[in-house]
Order: sequence, then structure tokens, then C-alpha cells
Amino acid sequence: MKKIIIFLSVFLLGCSKDATEVEFVYAEISAYYEKGNKYLGNYEMDCLKIKISGEKDWKLIDPKLIIGFNYEEGYQYLLRLEVIPQSNNVWDDNPIKYKLIEIVTKEKK
Repeated sequence: MKKIIIFLSVFLLGCSKDATEVEFVYAEISAYYEKGNKYLGNYEMDCLKIKISGEKDWKLIDPKLIIGFNYEEGYQYLLRLEVIPQSNNVWDDNPIKYKLIEIVTKEKK
């Protein structure tokens, strides 16, 4: 019984350490939706075109993956985002969601 308690204590301490680390990124958001894309191969939708700072390529994401962000088409954005890792499950194929921290710039295009 004592071994189980020690194991659980070490396991929980290890988990809590990771939970306190918060990652922030800057992201450019294109001024226009990418219309009618097959998102995750499941259904057609309008996707946001996003480029994370330090990454070479743009990618398409579901607009709902940026919590607290109300996208207005016709504006290009630079956002500061908190990265929220997601558990892998059947219903959510996205390994990451984001939380809006700040709209750094919003420029009419």
C-alpha cells in the first residue's frame, strides 16, 4: 500500500509540473477565409489561414479553435495566443487549441 501511495504522489507531482508551464505564440491570421475546404477530411467548412511565429508554412484551422476570437473577414490579424494542448480523442483531431490573449494588430485589407 505504501508503494502505491509513493507512486501516485510522484506521478501527480510530475503531472502538476507540466500543467503550470504555459506556452504563448504569435500568429498571423489571413484577411480572408479559405472557402469550402475539407476540414480533417470530414466536412466542408470555411477555415482560417494561420501562420504561427517561427513556422515556415501557413495552415488551415477551424475558427472555433481560437477561444475568445471573433474573426472579421477582410482584416489581417496578428494575435498573441496561449497554446492549449488537447488530449487525443476520436471527436477532436486537433492536438492544439488556442486562447486569445491579445489582438496585437488588426489591419483592413
